[in-house]
Amino acid sequence: MSSYPKRKRAQVSYTELDSDNGEHGPSENHVALISPSKKRPKKLVQPLPKHKIFPFMDLPRELRDEIYCELLTDSKGIYLANEMRGIRRVVKQDNREIVHEPWWKKDRRYDNRPCYTTYTIKSMERQELATHFLAVSHVIKSEAEPWLYSDNRFILEDTVALHGFVTTLTPSTRGLLRRITILGWGWTQMRKPMNFSAFSTLAEGGVNLRSLRFDCDLRCVSTSDLGRKLAKLLYRSCFLWLEAMARIRGVEDALAVLDLTVENLKETPKQLWNQQLQKGESQPPPSPEEVLQVFRRQLKQYLGVKEANGSGKGHGKV
Repeated sequence: MSSYPKRKRAQVSYTELDSDNGEHGPSENHVALISPSKKRPKKLVQPLPKHKIFPFMDLPRELRDEIYCELLTDSKGIYLANEMRGIRRVVKQDNREIVHEPWWKKDRRYDNRPCYTTYTIKSMERQELATHFLAVSHVIKSEAEPWLYSDNRFILEDTVALHGFVTTLTPSTRGLLRRITILGWGWTQMRKPMNFSAFSTLAEGGVNLRSLRFDCDLRCVSTSDLGRKLAKLLYRSCFLWLEAMARIRGVEDALAVLDLTVENLKETPKQLWNQQLQKGESQPPPSPEEVLQVFRRQLKQYLGVKEANGSGKGHGKV
């Protein structure tokens, strides 16, 4: 028996503590600090009173069409150019106006095949289209889309911009397109595949075009027989779209949509010089009308190959 008396203290029970991991639980002060804050009640968005809502759909259809025409059409065309947003390539609307001046006055740092019509920026004189108006309702979108896509000429910077534009549209919306102008043809190793990609996408629905104008230099060949070379160049990149057009509208209507500039139907001095070297004599160059006839005849042969081989239904009378 110990000579020391037992120390008098309050008995403590350690079994009430959490013994799973041997750590003490958080203190009351700590619990108070990490306790979730009270959620603020959500504010209920009250609808506008009726006297502040404009009854747009109650207007006559003729008046609504005039509003659509004012907000969504531009008689000078809609210019679309490429733009990099971060690491994404998108197509943006650029306010430009057609100015008829020689193409050599244009900045050509990145254009090895310049267009024949110069489009200069005059943003202060142009009003941007109210395309966000289409997102108001499905009814307004169905009524206003034909005004935007059918009544405007879309002027694309190059085939890269054309691909970026048509990929954002549904096949039914592509069917509303009527007039397209291309200012640049892909010649470089990076841009050349975009020619085929753009027209293969356009083939899915975009068969109601009335005019497809190539306002760019397509004369990449340095030999004679310009009409056949142009037909081969376009058919190689556009055959899916041309065959879809010929299957639905016929060959004649499909070829009538193609609009080549007069400059593309004239042989360059280098072509004439090579022609003289090959034939050994000087001959007058073919007229643009003759080149166009050869161009159409060759395209008809390309479109008729599938029908002649019997590998599918014919595209129409050739």
